[in-house]
Amino acid sequence: MAHPDMDELLNEAFHAAEEFLEKIGEFFPFVVTMAPSGEISHAQEHLGEEAPAADETIEVLVEGLKNAAAKGKYKATAIVSHAHIASPDGKYQEAVSATLEHRSEPPVICYLPFKQTKGKIDYGEIFAKRGERRVFIKGTNEPPKEAKHSKAHIPKPHVERQSDSQQASRRADK
Repeated sequence: MAHPDMDELLNEAFHAAEEFLEKIGEFFPFVVTMAPSGEISHAQEHLGEEAPAADETIEVLVEGLKNAAAKGKYKATAIVSHAHIASPDGKYQEAVSATLEHRSEPPVICYLPFKQTKGKIDYGEIFAKRGERRVFIKGTNEPPKEAKHSKAHIPKPHVERQSDSQQASRRADK
């Protein structure tokens, strides 16, 4: 079973990314954090007049998270970005990527594939893989627990998907 904090962060991360995609058709890397109290916050780094490369933005976000985590400000973080992933047919597809870290759990990268066609966004099935620890580095905050099993805990998202007619109805109500 996944840690409830990671489940909550994943749901918040994917929900925010979906909102950006539906409203403006894109999003830039951002973070979702959880304080030791359980409070969730969002942050996005702006590095100047022109949009910087996503990799550069992610590195700045990671450094900020690492510094704050070392001071005990967070117990879990998610770095959310746009990704291109291999699909089963060998082609690449777009996805929302959420790299989740918890101070006491192995990191996980979750992907939500999507396709934009004619102003409509279709979401695929969420999948995950083991991540690399970048924020909660050993010796900072609380050291990670050693995993009893070789498999990483994969969060179980509770993101509710709406049918096309429900989405159209919701947009019409706005």
